[in-house]
Amino acid sequence: MKPVAVLFALFVPLSPAADLNPKLLRLIGPDARMVTGADLDRQGRSELSGFFHPHVVPDSEVTGTYQVLWIESVSADRPTTPLTVVIGTLPPQDPEVPIPEFTALDANTKLWGDPDKIVEAQVRFSVSQPLSEMASKARRLSQSYDNWFLIVKPLASIATPPRGVQGDAPAFKYRQDLIEAVEEVSGGVRFGSVNEVGLEVVFRDSEDALAAAALARWLPGLLQLDPGYNSPGELVDAIEDFTVHADGKRVSLSLRIPEEKVHAIIEARKPRID
Repeated sequence: MKPVAVLFALFVPLSPAADLNPKLLRLIGPDARMVTGADLDRQGRSELSGFFHPHVVPDSEVTGTYQVLWIESVSADRPTTPLTVVIGTLPPQDPEVPIPEFTALDANTKLWGDPDKIVEAQVRFSVSQPLSEMASKARRLSQSYDNWFLIVKPLASIATPPRGVQGDAPAFKYRQDLIEAVEEVSGGVRFGSVNEVGLEVVFRDSEDALAAAALARWLPGLLQLDPGYNSPGELVDAIEDFTVHADGKRVSLSLRIPEEKVHAIIEARKPRID
């Protein structure tokens, strides 16, 4: 994945939630490293919906309504499929397209993912216990945004290990320093006549935060470096009230995108009929 694409993926959430109840939040365990929430109903009513992936299950044509959660956990021995949690209903699907088998938690909640993670989720859903730190943060995000995400050590999750370096072999010095500099990234979008987007990055120390804040003012231009037809460049031009603020170890970014401007972009993309 290109660096510009990675930045855009963090800036505008890949996966697309109203305030989550405690039973659902318990599904986010202490081993979670990334959580994404989406209110697909509100997303579908926004002009921005065309810039979001509408499918519930990755690499499938399965769509849904209401809310979806994706929970990705740390696994020391093998990669795991993110746990997909559907809160609501799955609309009629194309009968010729295979549909993954979902496991019901209750009449309104369904799961899809690794069998071991589904078993863990079933236990967490049924047993009352304190929320994990990640779950508490996810709740605050779900109260503020319709689509949102939270990633711990985000650069570690997208960095590819250097070729030939395995096991306990030492990591490259500058690469490792960059990975450790960013501790957490979160943000989301609240849909409306003016869509509001927020992003917050927690750095290792205030010095790193100040340096990043100084560079962040160039983020819109960086996102427009990709000249492709489906690049974020057009959407970035619709941004209003772009601000960056540093406070200790945290850097906050906010912006607004009016629906009418998004509509104009979509209309301009349509082929002309003379």
